[in-house]
Amino acid sequence: MQGIIIPLLDSPQNEVKAQAIQAFYRWNRGEALKHLLKLIYSTNEQEVILALHHAAYFPYLEVEPYLIRLLTQTTSPSILMRITQIFKNNANPELPFRIFWVNRSLSGQHQSLVKGIILGVVRALADTGQISLSVQEYLNDLKERIKQEELRLLKATCKVSNEEAEDAILPELEPEKPEAPEKHEKPEKSEKPAPLQSQPTPEQEEASTPAPAKVVAPSVQRAPGASQKTPEVDFDNYDNLSEQDRVQLLARANAIFFKQNRPKLNNLLNNAQGRELASLITLFGKFGTYDDAGKIKTFVKSDNPDIVCACIKALSTLDTEYLCLYLPQFMQEKNGKVRMTATRVFVGIDRDRIRGLLSGLLASSAVKQRLLGVSMSMLVDFNIVRQPLIETLTRETSVEMIEKIGLVLSANPDRELLNTVYSIAQGCRSSLIMDHKNVVEKLAETLTIALNHISTKEELLKEAEAAYAIEQKELKAAKKEQAAKNELKSSIDFNPVSGESQGEVSIQEILTSSSADPKAKRAKLTIVIWVLVAVV
Repeated sequence: MQGIIIPLLDSPQNEVKAQAIQAFYRWNRGEALKHLLKLIYSTNEQEVILALHHAAYFPYLEVEPYLIRLLTQTTSPSILMRITQIFKNNANPELPFRIFWVNRSLSGQHQSLVKGIILGVVRALADTGQISLSVQEYLNDLKERIKQEELRLLKATCKVSNEEAEDAILPELEPEKPEAPEKHEKPEKSEKPAPLQSQPTPEQEEASTPAPAKVVAPSVQRAPGASQKTPEVDFDNYDNLSEQDRVQLLARANAIFFKQNRPKLNNLLNNAQGRELASLITLFGKFGTYDDAGKIKTFVKSDNPDIVCACIKALSTLDTEYLCLYLPQFMQEKNGKVRMTATRVFVGIDRDRIRGLLSGLLASSAVKQRLLGVSMSMLVDFNIVRQPLIETLTRETSVEMIEKIGLVLSANPDRELLNTVYSIAQGCRSSLIMDHKNVVEKLAETLTIALNHISTKEELLKEAEAAYAIEQKELKAAKKEQAAKNELKSSIDFNPVSGESQGEVSIQEILTSSSADPKAKRAKLTIVIWVLVAVV
C-alpha cells in the first residue's frame, strides 16, 4: 500500500493528495504532517480549506500548534470560521491560553477577530462543563496568567527590573484597541467581522469588566472599555484631586467627556507633569485628531519613561509617519519599558520593517545587540522572528545566547521546529554540543506537554533523529546527482584535440593542431575526411 500511496503525496490533484496524506499518517506520522503543512500554509485559499477539512482526521493535538500558527497568518473569514469550528469541537482548558499567547502580538482587526475566537472557545468550555468559572472570570484569570508568563520569560531573556517589565506588559495586555475601531476601522466592520460574529466580541470582553469601575477603578486599563456611557466624574473638582485620582479620572474618560471638556484638557496638557501628563497624552491619543499630534511631539524626548510610552501609543494612531522616524531608536533604549512599548507598537505599524530590524540585531557581531534582539523577539509575533532565530542559533557561539534563544523557541513548540533545532544541534561545534542538546530536550518537553503526552519526549526525539537521517540521506543523494551532472557537462565540453574544455572546435584548429597523440591525429584525420565527403 505504501508503494501506491507515496507517489500520490505529490499528486497535482489536491483532493487525491489530501487523502493520500491522511492514509500515509498510519505509517509515517512525521512525513504525513510535513505534507499536510504544505497544504495548510499554501497561498491558495482553496488548498488551505481542503487541508483544514482533512486535518479533522488527524489527532487534534498533533495539528493544534499549526492551526494556531495559521491563525496568526490569515485574516480570511472562511479560513478563520473553519479553524474556529475545529477549536470549538476540540475545546480544552489550555487552548484559550495558547491562542491568547499568539494574539498578544497581533493588532487591529486581526486581533479583534482572534479575540472573538478565544471567546467562542471559552463559551464552548463553559457549555461542556470543562470550566466552573463564568466566561468573564475565566477571561480575567487568563489575562493574569498571560501577564505572569510573559513577565517570567521577559525576565529570563532580558535584564529588566520587575517594575519595568510589569509596566511594559500591562498596557498591552489591556490594550486600547477596542476604542480604535470607532475612528479607524469603520469600513472594515461591515466586511470581516460578520462571518465570525466577532464585532461584538471585543466589546463584550472589555466592556463586561469595567461596569463596576465607575465607582471603584481597580484597573486603569479596563475602564476605557465602557465608553458608551458618560463616566461618573466631577471634572469641575479636578484641581482638588490627588495625582492618583486624576490619573484614574482620565483613564475613565470617554469620547463624550473628551469633547465636552476639550478646552480645559488642552490647558492641562500644557501644565501637567508626570503620570498625569502621561494619562492626558493617552487620552488625546484615543480621541484626538491629527492636529493634536503636534502638541504630543513636544514630549517625545522627555526623560520620563511613562510620558515617552504614552507619546509612542498616542502617535501610533495620530501620526504614524512621524513616529516611525523614532521607533528604531526607541526600540534600543536602555529603559526596558520604552523599548518594549516601542517594539509592540512597531509590530502593529510595519511588520516587514520590524522583521528586518530584528534580523539585523540578531545577525550583529556584538553580543549585546543579539541579546537585545532575542529579548525583543518575545514581544512580537513568533512567525516574524522564527526564521531569524533559527539562523542565529545555527551560527551562535555564545552559551548565554543559545540558552535565551532556546527559551523563546520552547515557548512556541511544534514538530517542525523540533526537527530543525535537532538538525542544528547535530552540526554544531563540539564545545557547544551540550548547550544545544539542552535546547533540544527543553523543546521536546514543552512539545510533549502541548501534545497532551500523546507522544513522549523520547518518541519525539526519535522522530527528530529519523527525520535528520532522512534529511542527510537526501542531501548526499543530491550531492551525488549534482556531481554526476557536473561530470557529464565536463565530458560534453571536453575537446579531444587540444585536451581542454573549449566548447566547439573549428576545422582550422584541427588542421593546425600539433598534438602528437595518435588518437588525436586519427580523430583529426577522420574529421577532415568527413568534411571532404560532405563537400563532394
